[in-house]
Amino acid sequence: MVAIHYFIFLFFFFCRSLVCLAVSSISSLEPLFLNQTLISSSQIFELGFFTPYGSSNRYVGIWYKNLTPTRILWVANRAQPLDNNDQLARLTVGDDGNLRLLEGTQNSIWSTNVSAGSNRSIAMLIDTGNLVLKDSENIIWESFHFPTDTILPGMKIEMNVNTGEKRYLTSWKTDTDPSPGNFTVGVTSEIPPQPFTWNGSAPHWRGGQWDKSKFIGIGDVESTYLSGYNVQQDIQQGTTYFSLLTYSTTFFTYMFISPEGSLKWVFWNESDRKWLPNWEAPWNLCETYGTCGPFSVCNSSFSPICQCLDGFTPKLEDEWKSGNWTGGCTRKKELECQRDPNSGAPSRSGANQTDYFLKLSQMKLPDTANYVTLIDENAWGCQTWCLNNCSCIAYSYVEDIGCLTWFNEIMDIQSFNTTGKDLFLRLAYSERSDNTGSRTKIITVSLATILGGIILSAAIYYITCRGRVSKCESASTVFQQIGKEGNSGVSSELPFFKFKSILDATNNFDIRNKLGQGGFGPVYKVMIFSLPHRWIWKYLFV
Repeated sequence: MVAIHYFIFLFFFFCRSLVCLAVSSISSLEPLFLNQTLISSSQIFELGFFTPYGSSNRYVGIWYKNLTPTRILWVANRAQPLDNNDQLARLTVGDDGNLRLLEGTQNSIWSTNVSAGSNRSIAMLIDTGNLVLKDSENIIWESFHFPTDTILPGMKIEMNVNTGEKRYLTSWKTDTDPSPGNFTVGVTSEIPPQPFTWNGSAPHWRGGQWDKSKFIGIGDVESTYLSGYNVQQDIQQGTTYFSLLTYSTTFFTYMFISPEGSLKWVFWNESDRKWLPNWEAPWNLCETYGTCGPFSVCNSSFSPICQCLDGFTPKLEDEWKSGNWTGGCTRKKELECQRDPNSGAPSRSGANQTDYFLKLSQMKLPDTANYVTLIDENAWGCQTWCLNNCSCIAYSYVEDIGCLTWFNEIMDIQSFNTTGKDLFLRLAYSERSDNTGSRTKIITVSLATILGGIILSAAIYYITCRGRVSKCESASTVFQQIGKEGNSGVSSELPFFKFKSILDATNNFDIRNKLGQGGFGPVYKVMIFSLPHRWIWKYLFV
C-alpha cells in the first residue's frame, strides 16, 4: 500500500513539473504541489504555497487572484512553516479524510483534524474565499471557522459563552512572519456588544456599544460610511458575532489587524486598480484605550488632549503635568448618597439637596456599561434608576439600546466633534451650587467688562478718527469686521488688538479656559494683557 501511494506521489510530482495537471480540487489522488494553485470557480480567489519576502519558510495561503499588490488573507500553517528548500511538500487528503500539509519526508505539518467518514473527502476553494473540506455533500471543515488576521465578507468573528468557543483575528508577528503576533480582534458577549482590539490581554482599542446599526464609539463619521458590517446576538444561544456584509462577488474588500495593532478596512477600486483605505483604528492617541485614565475625557483637538471631568482633579498631579495621564482623575467632593445612603431621589423640581447629574454631550460612552431593563423605558426612568442606586455614577439613555449605567469608575471616554451620545455624570449637590455660582459671577463680570470695553473703544476710535472721516472706516463697518474675523478664527489684524494676542491669552482656546457657551459662542477666560490706550480686558467673547 505504501509503495502504491509513493508511486502516485511521484507520478503527480513529475506530471506537475510538465504542467500536465490542472487542479480543480484537492483529494487523496489529486494533491496540490509547489507552483500549483487551487482557484475558485469564478477566478476570484487563489490558494497555493508562498514564501514571505526575505524569509526561509514556506506556507500555504489564500489571496485575491490577479489583484496586486497581493496580500495573504488566510494561512494554514502559520505556526508550523515548511522549509523553503523542501521541494516535495504537498497539500493532500490523508487516509483519515483530513486535509493535510505534508513535508517531503511524509511528516504531517498541519491538518484539519476533524472526524471524517473516509478518505474520499475533497477540498475546494469557493468564491467567497472559504476553503471547504467536504465528505460527500456535507461540509465537515471550513477555513472561515479558523480566521488568521483577516476577515472577509461572510466570515464571522464569534463569541459563544455557552460553549466557550471564541473566534478572533490575530495579527502576524511581523509583516514577513505570519506566526501569531501580539494583537487580537474580537467582539464581547455583553449587552450591548462591543468590538475590541487587545494587545495581549490588555485592551488596545474599543469601538463602543452596538446600537443595532453601528458602533457608537466610532466617532465623527457618517453612519452610512460604516454600514458595511453587521452584529448579531442571540442571548439564549449565548452567541455574538461580527461580520462584513456581502454586496456582490465583484465587490472586493477585507478587514485585517496589522502587526502594529491597527485595525484596517480596505476595498478594491477597479478604476484605479489599487486597494484604497476605507477606515482605520486607532486613528489617533485618543482612540488608544486608557490614554487618559479613569474619570478623564480625551479630545485630540485640544492641547493637552486629556482633561479631568468636571468635579474631578488629577490623581497624580506631577505625572499629569508631565503628560502621563494614565493615572486619571479622582473626585473632588464625596457624593451626597455616600454620606447618607438613605437619601432619596429628588423630585422633578429638584428640591432635595442630593446628588445631581451633569450632562456631557457628544461623548464616546465609557467602557463596562451595565444594561438595565426598565419598567419606564425612557431617559427619565434611566435617571431615576441610577439616582436611587448610590453605586451608579453615570448613565446614558440611547435610542435603539436603552438604559446604560456605570459603576465604580468610568474609562475610555472621548469627546467627539459631530457625533457621540449624552452621558450624565453623577456629582455631589455642592458641586452644582459651586459651579453655578462661580460661573454666573464670571459670566456677569465678562459681560460687563466686554460691554464697557466696546463703549470705551468706540469712543477712542471716534476721537482718533475725528477730523479724518474720509480716511477712516465707519464704526459699524469696523464692528462688523470684528464679528466676522473673530468668529472665523482667521484674521490678519483686528482694529484694536492682534488676533495672535487672543490666541496667546487663551492658550489657543484651551478647553480649561472655557467658561461656558451662549448664543454668541463660547466664553473664555484669558490672561490680563494691555491693549492700546491701556484698556484691559479680563474676559473675552470669541
